[in-house]
Amino acid sequence: MSNLRQVNSVFLLGALFLLGSAIFSAGTQVYYANKVQGLDPFVFLFISFSITIIVFSGFNHFSKSSRTFQIKEGKKDLLYLNVSTAVAIITFYYALKYVEPAIVSAIEIGVGPLFALLLGKVLFSQKAPPAKWGIGLGILIGSCFLFWTSLTGRSGVELGSSFHMVVGLFASLICGFAAVYAAIYSKKLSERGWNSTTILAHRFYIIVPITMLIAFGNGSMKLFIFNDLVWIVVVTLFGVILPLYLLQLGIRVCEPFFVMISIAFIPVFTFFFQIFDTRVQWSTGTLIGILVLLTFAIVSVFVEHHSSGNTKERKQRGVG
Repeated sequence: MSNLRQVNSVFLLGALFLLGSAIFSAGTQVYYANKVQGLDPFVFLFISFSITIIVFSGFNHFSKSSRTFQIKEGKKDLLYLNVSTAVAIITFYYALKYVEPAIVSAIEIGVGPLFALLLGKVLFSQKAPPAKWGIGLGILIGSCFLFWTSLTGRSGVELGSSFHMVVGLFASLICGFAAVYAAIYSKKLSERGWNSTTILAHRFYIIVPITMLIAFGNGSMKLFIFNDLVWIVVVTLFGVILPLYLLQLGIRVCEPFFVMISIAFIPVFTFFFQIFDTRVQWSTGTLIGILVLLTFAIVSVFVEHHSSGNTKERKQRGVG
């Protein structure tokens, strides 16, 4: 019984880490979407993740649990994590400039749970109960509704350039697929013994040079002014570094499916944070789609918690 209580405590702690990550992410997404209208997203990404690498490398350097031989133990997983992280982050922040923030988050998250189940079945021969497939499908339906809301001009952001809107929506989809891969390979490194700060210190090697080349190549860095640095630092600290650290802690103790489900709370928080952004108008369609996501997300929490407890209890009985 004590082991079961310990499992439940670890599960609850992981859920709290993921919830905290969602709240900080949602607030800064709205703030970023408002500020980035006058700046190329690639300039932000280059500066922000350069700072992020420095901070996490510093944490990792002074971490007592840092192990110098870890890099050799997971080179392939680290490479895949870097690629998937770069794709997920670039597409996400690009989409935020042209699409309603809550919808970007919702579409990204909507494809995640179902895709995580499919990858688990195809790549790792993992079997999932019908309830998980139903939850994943329900969240995908909610995301498709939000996709339609944006394309038909019913979202909270006025439909400006249809080209940028469509590209932003598809960027959100790509971000969702890449985020699942990132969660999987981050989990693999955790299982190899990597701690959270070590993973975060080494997962941005690709995104920084790519965004630097684009930002300098298209001349956007010439338009960068010192005043932009203030809000970039704010978003980096509270919207990148802190949420990523909390997310990484949650990934260590939770399965990829539950990680993606838990992040489904981000669009809900984002929607209500949008109220303070004059650029975004109230959208009933967006609210309906997000409530669909939230409903299935809440159901998933109980399903995951119940199945996790039953599995551990059966193992304990078998040992006894």
